[in-house]
Amino acid sequence: MPPKTANKNPAKSANTKSKPSGAESQPTKTDDYLTNLFKDQIKQAEKEINNLEKQLEKKDFQLNGFAAEIERLKKELTKQQGTTTGNSTKAENYEEQLENERKKCKDEIEKSKENHEKEIKRTKDEIEILKKNYENQIKRLTTDTEKSRNQSTENSEVERLKEQLEKERKKSKDEIERLKKDHENEIKRTKDEIEKLRKEHENGIKRLNIDNEKSLNQSRESSEIEKLNEQLESERRKTTVEFDKLKKGHEEEIKRLTAESEKLRKESKDAHQEIEEEKRKTENLQKENKELLEDFEKRKEQSKNNKQIKNLPSGDIASLRQENETLKNRLSQLAGAKLTEGNPNIADLSDKNRPTNLAEHFSELYDNEWTDALEELTDSESKSEEEGIKILFDIVKDAYAFSSKQATFFYDSVSKGMEGFGLENPNKWPHGLSKQVKDHRKSISVLVAGTLGQAFLKNQKQKYGKATAKYAEACAALCLYMCVQDPAVYIDSDVPKGKFDKDKYRAYTKSGEEYAFLVWPPLFLHKEGPMLGKGIAQGSK
Repeated sequence: MPPKTANKNPAKSANTKSKPSGAESQPTKTDDYLTNLFKDQIKQAEKEINNLEKQLEKKDFQLNGFAAEIERLKKELTKQQGTTTGNSTKAENYEEQLENERKKCKDEIEKSKENHEKEIKRTKDEIEILKKNYENQIKRLTTDTEKSRNQSTENSEVERLKEQLEKERKKSKDEIERLKKDHENEIKRTKDEIEKLRKEHENGIKRLNIDNEKSLNQSRESSEIEKLNEQLESERRKTTVEFDKLKKGHEEEIKRLTAESEKLRKESKDAHQEIEEEKRKTENLQKENKELLEDFEKRKEQSKNNKQIKNLPSGDIASLRQENETLKNRLSQLAGAKLTEGNPNIADLSDKNRPTNLAEHFSELYDNEWTDALEELTDSESKSEEEGIKILFDIVKDAYAFSSKQATFFYDSVSKGMEGFGLENPNKWPHGLSKQVKDHRKSISVLVAGTLGQAFLKNQKQKYGKATAKYAEACAALCLYMCVQDPAVYIDSDVPKGKFDKDKYRAYTKSGEEYAFLVWPPLFLHKEGPMLGKGIAQGSK
C-alpha cells in the first residue's frame, strides 16, 4: 500500500498550489482507468463464479442422473430377485454392494460439491476483500489525488503511485489467475473422480448384470435339474408302485392258478373216480342189457321154435312186442339217467329252467323287480339308498335259504317214504331212481313255485310295500328253481374279504380297492363251480 501523504511542508504546499491547472487532469484519468480496471476484474471474477455455479449445477444434475440410474437398477434387481429366489442371498449382497458404492459415490460427490461451494465462497470472499481493497485504494487514491491536486503533488509521486497500483493490479490478476487455475484443476479433478466413479459404477452394473445372468442361468439350470430329479423320482415311484402292483398281481395270480390247479387236480381225481364208477355202472348196465337181450333172443327163439306160436291170439303177440319196447326204453332211460345224474355239464335243452336260463332270469330280476323295490323303499318309506339295498340283499339271501330248505325237505320226504320198500339208504337205491325222484321234484317245483313265494312272504317278520313284496315272491320262486337243479345252482351271499375282486363283482356306482357293501350276489353253476353271473358291490377307496 502507498504511504499516506501528510501536509507537513507548508512551503511545498504553497508551491503546489502555485502550479498550473494542467496537472489536475492527469489524476482524473488515472481514477477512471483504475475504476474501469477494477470493474472489469470484478465482472470477470463474477463470470467465473457463475461458470463454476453452472458446472456445479451440471454435476448436481449428473449426480441426480446417477441416483436415478441406481434406483432403476435397484428396482430391476428387486424384480430379478422375484424370479431368482434360490439366489436371494447373493442378490442381496450385490444389492448391498451396489448401495454401498452408490452411497460412496454420493458422499464423494457431496464432499466435492461441498468443497466447491467452500472454494467458491472463499473466492467470493477474496474477491469481496479485493473489491473492498480496490474501493479503499480508489478512495485513498482519490483522497491522495485530491490532496495532490490541492497540494500540487509532483508527477513523480503520481508515477510512483501508478506503478505501485499497476503492481497491485498485476498481483490481483495473478491471484485471480491462480484461483482460476486452482478452480479449473479442482473441477478437472472432480470430473476425473466423477468419471472414475461413473466407470466403476458402470463396471459394477455390468458385473452385477453378468452375475445376475449367471445366477439366472444357474437358477434355470438348478430348476431344470430339480424338475428332472422330481420327474425321475416320480417315474421311479410310479415304476416301483407298478412293479409292486404287478408283483402282487403275479403273486395273486400264481396263488389263484395254484389253487385252481389244485382244485382241477382234485376235480380231475374226482372225475377220474366218477369215470371209473360210471365205467363200472356202464359195465353193469351193459351186462344187464346183454342179459336182457339174451333173454329177449331166447324168448324170440323159443317163440320161433314153438309150434304153437301160430295158434296164439294176436293180442298175445302184441303184448310181447310191447314188453320188448318197454324193456328197450327202460334200458335207454337207465343209461341216460346214469350219464346226467349229478352232472351239471350235461344240460337238458328241453328244460326251460336249466341253469343258463335261470342266470338270465336272475339278471332280469335285478334289472326289473329289484329296481322297482328300491325306488319304493327310498321314495315311499324314506330309506337311504344303502339301507334299501341291504334290505333287498337280505331278502334274496333269505329266499335262497328258504327255497333250499324246502327242496331238501321234499327229497328227504321221498327218501323216508322208501323205507317201506327196504330202501332206507338212498345210496343203495336202484340205478336211476334218485334221478327220477329229483326230476319229479323239478316238475313239481313249476307247480308250487308261486305258492312257495307267498309262503316265504308270510314267513317274513316285517311287512313290505307292493313292489317289495312282488320282488320277495319272485326271489323265492326263482331260488326254488335253482335249488331243485342237480346239483343246485349256488348263490354266494357271503361278504367277501380282501381287495375288490373284479372277476367276481362289478362296481355299483363307485369303484375302489375294497368293499363298502354288497348290492347283488354272484351266481354259480354249483358250489365252487363255474360262474354264471357276476355280483355287484359298492367300492371303497
